[in-house]
Amino acid sequence: MNIVIFGAGYVGMSIGTMLSVNHAVTFIEIDGNKRDLINQNKSSYDDQEINNFLDNHDCNISACLFKDINYDEYISILALPTNYDEQNDSFDTSALDETIELLEKDSRSIEIIIKSTIPIGYTSKVSSKFKNQKIFFSPEFLRENSSLQDNLYPSRLIIGNSHKGVYALNFEEAIKQSILLDKEFLRMSCEEAESVKLFANTYLALRVAFFNELDSFALKSNISSQNLIKGISADERIGNYYNNPSFGYGGYCLPKDTKQLSAQLKALEISSPIISSIDESNKTRKETITEFLSIAKPNSIGIYSLDMKLGSSNSREAAILDVIKLLKNKKIKLYLFNPKKTENNLGLIEETSLSKFIKNSEIILANRVPKELEEYRHKVFSRDVFYRD
Repeated sequence: MNIVIFGAGYVGMSIGTMLSVNHAVTFIEIDGNKRDLINQNKSSYDDQEINNFLDNHDCNISACLFKDINYDEYISILALPTNYDEQNDSFDTSALDETIELLEKDSRSIEIIIKSTIPIGYTSKVSSKFKNQKIFFSPEFLRENSSLQDNLYPSRLIIGNSHKGVYALNFEEAIKQSILLDKEFLRMSCEEAESVKLFANTYLALRVAFFNELDSFALKSNISSQNLIKGISADERIGNYYNNPSFGYGGYCLPKDTKQLSAQLKALEISSPIISSIDESNKTRKETITEFLSIAKPNSIGIYSLDMKLGSSNSREAAILDVIKLLKNKKIKLYLFNPKKTENNLGLIEETSLSKFIKNSEIILANRVPKELEEYRHKVFSRDVFYRD
């Protein structure tokens, strides 16, 4: 089966890599650098796991522009960005809209599978607009640092259709041939599948916010956050996982998905006091961290890494970015040591020498504590009580 994937970010690249063992996979990507990497049999971004997989398997991948597709028929998988538009209180689906319109004019596309996170009701809307029963939504549940593994060993497979009795049989078969465990698709309506995605990520944001509020209490009360969490998480109904305090949640999914669900519940006039407060809790957490740091009246604070978490390849909506903005208002001298050497547009004093960075910083701020900071723990301020995500 020929498969065309629109977008070669971590969602598209990881699912395409997995599928390319048994199928011909072509990525449609406007970024020329990403196309070049893929055509060299490499990941479109820095991911050692994907590169190792491509090196050790006979993968059939290529990249081109839409006009250069040369298949007689193919499955389309849409993994395009849907950033949250604050003005419209909704995901920006313009890239999806344009791509689906293109595919509607191309009879070679036999199924359209949306992987991008979308508003509840979007799939039905475009299906009705184009009178196309073969548009489906299949949510992804990937962690950025293990996206390939999460594709190979999925926690669940979900497919949502807009017309009862119409199934994405080709896509389902391609996935089941490629994953490394025995798993059946949960079939449901597209509205249900869209809701599963948003409610799942909102719950994860809620869990982060809960343990961060617990940690703020422990910080203020001068008691052990670790002991509190161990005692609470020993209850199997709560579980000892996804409970390590941080400066706040961030990244690609949780901030925007939580906002989207809250906005849709509000539009439906559904009272949702818990869900609608999660974003505010996350903002308050960053303010709490900033105020606690200010108590010591430091002359300088060092920021270790702009990344969302250890091993992350992005700093998108990382909590540390908001903490930095708040600290700048306190007129404290701020140093930055960024291991990934990503662009710094924050007006911080950047140090490329770790030893110099440590010497200049009265306090070192680290969302997660890496091994290279362990011997300087007396200087480090972090709420990383379990040394894991």
